[in-house]
Order: sequence, then structure tokens, then C-alpha cells
Amino acid sequence: MKPDFLICREKVMAILEIQNQTKFYELKEKGFIPPACGQSKRTHLWSNTLIYDLKKELIKNGNQYSKKLMMDLSL
Repeated sequence: MKPDFLICREKVMAILEIQNQTKFYELKEKGFIPPACGQSKRTHLWSNTLIYDLKKELIKNGNQYSKKLMMDLSL
């Protein structure tokens, strides 16, 4: 089993096509984006696999974020 790659906030925003930081933090605070799973110095890092899975599900659901979707992916 290989360890997952961790990506920074800027890459997460690019993958999910989020244009500004305010929108990103709003989605994260509501639980629509998973919390960071790591940190390097002052940079928070997210799971590459989880973010790409989220993107695939958002495409299927017509870009509708939901807590249920995030919980299903996290489990």
C-alpha cells in the first residue's frame, strides 16, 4: 500500500475550480470540503485521492456540494 500524496490549498482550489479563498473557506467551514489531513510548517495539506474523488462526485452531481457527499467520501 502506497502513502497518499498531500496537496496544498492552491491545488485543491484549482482541482475543485474554486476561484477565491473566501469561497474556499466558506465551503470548508460548512463541511463541504474535508479538513486538512496534514501540515508542513504553516501550510495545510489535503489528501490528493480524496480531493479527486470529491471532484468526480461533484461532476456526477452537477457541482452540488453537500455534507452527505463529503461524509460518504470520507468513510
